[in-house]
Amino acid sequence: MELYLIRHGESVGNVSPGQDLPDCPLTKRGEEQARLVVQGLMEAEITHILSSPLIRALQTAQPFARAVNKPIIVMKDAYEVRHLDSCTGAKLSDLLDQFPEAEFGEDFEPNGWHYQGNENPAIIIKRVSKIAEQLKEYHEEAKIALFAHGTLNQYLIRELIGLSDSKHVRFYQENTCINWFTITKDFTRVNKIGDVHHLQGLAEVSK
Repeated sequence: MELYLIRHGESVGNVSPGQDLPDCPLTKRGEEQARLVVQGLMEAEITHILSSPLIRALQTAQPFARAVNKPIIVMKDAYEVRHLDSCTGAKLSDLLDQFPEAEFGEDFEPNGWHYQGNENPAIIIKRVSKIAEQLKEYHEEAKIALFAHGTLNQYLIRELIGLSDSKHVRFYQENTCINWFTITKDFTRVNKIGDVHHLQGLAEVSK
């Protein structure tokens, strides 16, 4: 299996330090980054597109899904790490209106999905371990693009390479960076971490 793990584009929360904006959209610059990441993934021959349920991740996945005419499978557990109190995500009907390409599981709450808060490292490691197991259920020829988040990506990368408890090991995750792994039953190979070549020449877009 080939896994391409992508951080979302620049969000309103990224440029609003000190504010709690758990499910905010992309900025104009983030939207441009999302359009550019299409080219960064086009040669990967992706077979499955997965995304966090948070709006900024879905917005980042949407241009690529449209470009390759594939659905976005929403992974309910792939939301960003949250240390503050739990909150409620967008209503299912609103998400379907904004992201008609998206497919949601039957367990997705119609009046707003539960965004778990107050997470500590042990809880996060347990969650990313579940995500990793779900990914490994795909067939060995699968080529997966998972659109997620900076902190979650760091935990998931450590889980994939056998360093789940190594909090001192960190991987810089710029907006729309691509992390590429080859995962087999015998080994996990790291091909790229934090690749942003697709952003070369990014125009200065108003935030």
